[in-house]
Amino acid sequence: MSVIFYISICYFLYALHLSKKFYIRIIANLLLATITIAAFVAYKKPIIKHQFFMYQQTHRHITNIANSATPNDAIFVAPTTRAGFLYYSYIDNVVLPHEVVDLNMDIKLLQNKMQQAFGGGKNVWFITINHTPEWQKDFIEMVGSSFSNIADFEIDTRDGVIFARIAHKK
Repeated sequence: MSVIFYISICYFLYALHLSKKFYIRIIANLLLATITIAAFVAYKKPIIKHQFFMYQQTHRHITNIANSATPNDAIFVAPTTRAGFLYYSYIDNVVLPHEVVDLNMDIKLLQNKMQQAFGGGKNVWFITINHTPEWQKDFIEMVGSSFSNIADFEIDTRDGVIFARIAHKK
């Protein structure tokens, strides 16, 4: 439900709460409690998108990074993803050192940064949202050409999120 809905309902319930009749105030408080509980219950329900039930992709990927990354790993985050990254890191109570990389930079510069981090013995993680299909295609080609022989990598591009994990071969 929208913010406007909740604001209008709260204003209405506040007006009822100021009523001089006791039973109207009780009803207003019960309605307010019901709406609050419904909002918290609705927050945990899955989002229906593309006929699949899934939770927020960014949160899932950040949880994956938090559970799998080591302190030595390099995490690259796009500026459009940074706010969500910090929010979900805070929600999950994890501290993930990361570097913000500009998606407007040349893909070769990003390739160099990722190769330097990987060459230094680090596994590389990358996450972004709100990118163009052309940029996504270029990124996948860059990772494939740069790391196919020297690393195990996975790239997930579902629902507008690019999530890449580039790990040293075992």
